[in-house]
Amino acid sequence: LLIRTQKLTVVDRKRLDKILDEAGLTDLGLTEPETAVKTGGLLGADYFLEVRISEWSLERSQRQIPISRRWQRLSNATCALTVRIVSARTGKVALNERVGASRSWKEESAQQIAPSPVPSETIQALQNLALSRLRDKVMVAFPMKVVSLDASGTVFLSYGKGTGIQVGDRCSVLGAGAELKDPDTGEVLGRSDTELARVEIVSVEEKFCRAKVVSGESVRVRAGALCKILREDPADWPRAGGER
Repeated sequence: LLIRTQKLTVVDRKRLDKILDEAGLTDLGLTEPETAVKTGGLLGADYFLEVRISEWSLERSQRQIPISRRWQRLSNATCALTVRIVSARTGKVALNERVGASRSWKEESAQQIAPSPVPSETIQALQNLALSRLRDKVMVAFPMKVVSLDASGTVFLSYGKGTGIQVGDRCSVLGAGAELKDPDTGEVLGRSDTELARVEIVSVEEKFCRAKVVSGESVRVRAGALCKILREDPADWPRAGGER
């Protein structure tokens, strides 16, 4: 999934094991700050990414529907991943978060419903959604930017196939504002970015996409400006048998 974004070069697992073996190291603790810098230098890596399945659960309850005397079973499946990203150059933890997805569905029958496995369509949908959210978290390190704007007003953006961008998505084109610093520690908290315009994706190519300006002025859109996707989490799920 991350390779398909075409923004990342992933170190082959065999190469990783070979280098670690030659250096007398193991993959345990690779995402610990003190280990990441040393190992990163050997591998030529910029970041270490660790993903763990932190939850895979199924909750079910069953009841008899009044009057009709039919039985109804409510099911809820949850898949959650813990993702940790550490800079191999500085040892700084860039990301340490939990991402997940859940799915609920109902089933009815004339008699009590016997135990049964989760429909394969639901498992696949849960995995896809959890992985897409994982990809979105990782892609924060490679934000979408304006590449150029042509004479016809078409805006070219730096996300292409595999990054999650879709035709019809709307994006906010942002102008970098002043840095926001913590008055006590001096830590940079972020920037007071301002919206310059909004664009809508009209086509997605292999390594870039095209968009049209739908609000604001196109003359304010400049190459290098950051773009934020204005899209809620996916709501259209593949339907499994018996789901509603």
